[in-house]
Amino acid sequence: MSIGLDPHTGRDRWWLYEYFPETIDLDRQRYPSVATLRAEMAHASFTRCETREVEHIVSTVSAESARTNGHLDRSFTSQFTILTDEEFGRGLQRIADAVKTASCGATLLLKSDLHLHATIGWTA
Repeated sequence: MSIGLDPHTGRDRWWLYEYFPETIDLDRQRYPSVATLRAEMAHASFTRCETREVEHIVSTVSAESARTNGHLDRSFTSQFTILTDEEFGRGLQRIADAVKTASCGATLLLKSDLHLHATIGWTA
């Protein structure tokens, strides 16, 4: 069994992908699609393979709260750790710029709408 996002579908919305756009291509390189997982499992002699959505995560956090709670730290997620220093710095700058330009002093909200899938295979 494998559980995770499928960055190939384009279905997920994640502030991380928005402000650090290099991460989506890196995730597509690192993580196979659920269709690829099922095909590889079938090739490995699993007799039945299927994918189910097992969790839908919707969250919103202010940029300030994200900073205070360590969500903007380099070690927060694997996506941050594989960025170059320049890419990471540009993403932080994008957030800082968005905070400054938020209309009428509004709080910048970082939004996530993520779908986790479990791909399961059975043997005879």
